[in-house]
Amino acid sequence: GQRRFVCLTPLLVIGLAGYALWRVRIAIVGPPGETGARATAERVGSVVLAIAYASLCVYTVRFLAESEGGESTEPDTVTKTLLDEPYGVALVIAIGLVMLGVAAYEAHKALTRGFMDDLETSRMSPRARKLAAVTGSAGHGALTVTSTLVGVFLIKAAVEHEPREAVGLDGALQEVVDQEIG
Repeated sequence: GQRRFVCLTPLLVIGLAGYALWRVRIAIVGPPGETGARATAERVGSVVLAIAYASLCVYTVRFLAESEGGESTEPDTVTKTLLDEPYGVALVIAIGLVMLGVAAYEAHKALTRGFMDDLETSRMSPRARKLAAVTGSAGHGALTVTSTLVGVFLIKAAVEHEPREAVGLDGALQEVVDQEIG
């Protein structure tokens, strides 16, 4: 269970870092074949996505380091602080719903292979296109699972007003690892 996951974690780190760098490239150079307002929107979106995926990469590295060191994952302190605020429960639920929305978007990308539209597939060999399709679907599928877990745990923490239920990506990954089929 956990040993196998920790062995695969470096691959996840490489994938997340690669995607973040690809989004940085699009933010700087612009999307292929796009101009005007659409290209500007894509660049801005790429900055946001680069930050998000770089953050996921950092969380994954942190999870890997904690797994190797035998330390347990602490609950998300930001969520704990938010839940103590008067508006905190509603805000944490809203963040959880946003994460579920991200999960739905990632699932759509994985199932429809819509991410292939963002690639310059005409410059790829048939084998490279197939590899991109398979790894892209797997990556978006993994993001679907982690986004769903984070969203569900945030909503559960808010509804039960139990800050210990709040987890970030590292806690969500630990929950999966701790399961028998994890």
